[in-house]
Amino acid sequence: MEAVRIAKSAPNLTGAIFRRTYEEVSSSIIRPLLEELTVGTYTYNKSEHIMKFPNGSIILFRHANHPDDIYKYQGAEFDFLGIDELQHWTFDMFNFIKTRVRTSKPYVRPCIFASGNPGGIGHTWIKRLFVDREFLPNENPDDYSFTFSNVYDNPTWQETDPDYIAMLESLDEVSRRAYLEGDWNVFKGQYFGEWKPSLHICKPFEIPDEWEKIICLDYGLTNPTSILWIAKDPSSHVFYVYRQIRSTGWLYHQVVDQIIQNTTPGEWHRIRAIYADPALSAKSPTTRESFFEIAKMRGLRIIPANNERLPGWQIIRRTLVELEVPTPLGARSRLQVFSTCTSLIKTLPALQYDRVRVEDLDTNGDDHDADALRYGLHSDFGSLERILSGYDQTSVLLDLNTPIKVEQMKKTELERIHEEEDEDGDGG
Repeated sequence: MEAVRIAKSAPNLTGAIFRRTYEEVSSSIIRPLLEELTVGTYTYNKSEHIMKFPNGSIILFRHANHPDDIYKYQGAEFDFLGIDELQHWTFDMFNFIKTRVRTSKPYVRPCIFASGNPGGIGHTWIKRLFVDREFLPNENPDDYSFTFSNVYDNPTWQETDPDYIAMLESLDEVSRRAYLEGDWNVFKGQYFGEWKPSLHICKPFEIPDEWEKIICLDYGLTNPTSILWIAKDPSSHVFYVYRQIRSTGWLYHQVVDQIIQNTTPGEWHRIRAIYADPALSAKSPTTRESFFEIAKMRGLRIIPANNERLPGWQIIRRTLVELEVPTPLGARSRLQVFSTCTSLIKTLPALQYDRVRVEDLDTNGDDHDADALRYGLHSDFGSLERILSGYDQTSVLLDLNTPIKVEQMKKTELERIHEEEDEDGDGG
């Protein structure tokens, strides 16, 4: 009804309501409107799917079944636009169609309104923009607003169809949280459906000096590089991801620099290992050295991570299970993520199942933080028994080359590494 309200508010407006298929537009939008509106207050052209009002305003009922269908509206101009079930739209579709919302009428402020549920291909970008309000440099926060609503906010629905609410309450946990409670932290197809902010995110605190730690990373040049620092509480066997850095465009030596610069001097004696993708043992075609070799020259010994995907994902999943009794520090699961590690917090719950490799996650998603976490947990804590019993204390994997040695490294050696990379262009 929002479209009708806007259409009646000013003369000669052109608006549109979209869904992905015409069948959905017809059954979910057109038919209910025709049943609710008073006869004589509008006319409806069934063949053109256009509703007209006495003031000259019109509403077009349109669909975009495939992502490329959106480009049929290249030359369109809408004063207002509504999208039903926005979660079925890709970010590119939404970005394009919003460029069609424009006007030459001085008395009109163009607008877009939409409805949606958690899940679908649009879940991640909708959550980022509207729920979490995390914006890119070219996005204006004032352009986006979010109104939360669930079935309990509709008393008419509760009276006319109480069985519908009972049906929602009987769904599995993920579906119930998404469709009944409107929880945007879960969705159907979510790979780590166990994730709950209340269970897995904690406020930062000073990690005790005696806790052992590891560093794990997933490297990318055009894709993001994600580096995680993880500490283990020896009394409760809870793992704390307490630091994260992430960026794109880093060369191998810059990643090593980031590890050294972001690890405090007092931490090194308790860091037992640094894990990375085994593929990084291959020599770069530009620098003629591998990441492992460059790190070794800088005083760091990198351990090839266990790269088994499915067992690694299961290790993560086990750490997400809610504990029966909270630990003395208040942890309610074996994985706790500091609230400052915002990228991991955002990307881990957004990952989805792969449609072909149904037990694996979809690598088209932002899995860089998850890969880093998998390398660390699966390589150092490769079974549930080790998670419960603790580290293998006989395996001291961090080289004795400490940051002190790195700082004492000959300047000529550092210059040689940088000069070779400069001569050969982008490396890694």
